[in-house]
Amino acid sequence: MAVHMDGRLNSLKHAIAKLSLDIVEAFHPPPMGDLPLGEALQLWKDKAIWIGFPGSVYSLGPDATRSYALDLLGACGTGERLAVTMSTENQVSDQNLLVLAAVLEHAHLPLNAEQIGTIAARSGR
Repeated sequence: MAVHMDGRLNSLKHAIAKLSLDIVEAFHPPPMGDLPLGEALQLWKDKAIWIGFPGSVYSLGPDATRSYALDLLGACGTGERLAVTMSTENQVSDQNLLVLAAVLEHAHLPLNAEQIGTIAARSGR
């Protein structure tokens, strides 16, 4: 069972942990949501999280998009319970989408700090 939950989930995090769900879809980490990804993964050990990449990050430009994407990879542990949606709505610039794709295309499971460092170097951070 998958459920669509986005926005501010911090006040619901313990209730979500008790629910018989397999996937939390549309999860938005800060700055759009109020629950960090690492904390959600720690609390919801039996659930996969389908992230909506925060649209507000795109408005900060390609460098911020790259930096946020790399930080997101660093917070997701091995990445085996994670899916990332690259929203293309609201006129996301091609530069932001290309930067995000350049980070994610090199993310292979299981993720680790060394791999993320290599991705950072390849993507220009």
